[in-house]
Amino acid sequence: METQGDYNQIIQLILSGHQQAYSELYEMTIQDVYKNVHFLIEEKADVDDIVQDIYVQLFKSLRKYDGNRLFKPWLMGIAIKQIQAYRRKRWMKFRIARKVEEFEQVLVLDFSNEIIDKISNQLVVKLVEELRLSIKVVVYSASNLISRTL
Repeated sequence: METQGDYNQIIQLILSGHQQAYSELYEMTIQDVYKNVHFLIEEKADVDDIVQDIYVQLFKSLRKYDGNRLFKPWLMGIAIKQIQAYRRKRWMKFRIARKVEEFEQVLVLDFSNEIIDKISNQLVVKLVEELRLSIKVVVYSASNLISRTL
């Protein structure tokens, strides 16, 4: 059973540059970290990635560790933060996927009304072209006025 003094000693070795000490710290803590992550994450395929992220963050944060505090709760705090970050990323991916689905549904539109409008407009344009110039000007001005109010 590891004591707080064991953790503090290994952390001091890591901070002084002993690479093997980090492996020892990993071996001392991996079972607890892995069990907790496995319990808290629904997608079991992501557990190993999250555990790796936890140990990367642990390495980055060791200089901030206060040796007067218990190590394991501090480490579990890092684990919880990484799990929350994972869930945020997963939620964002889910939301983006939903928006893409909604966007794709919007793209599948019925253009038949637009085609009918164009055909009708062609007939109107042809009829307007047959009018005298003074009446064409009135029709053109009226159509511009109507389009601005819509």
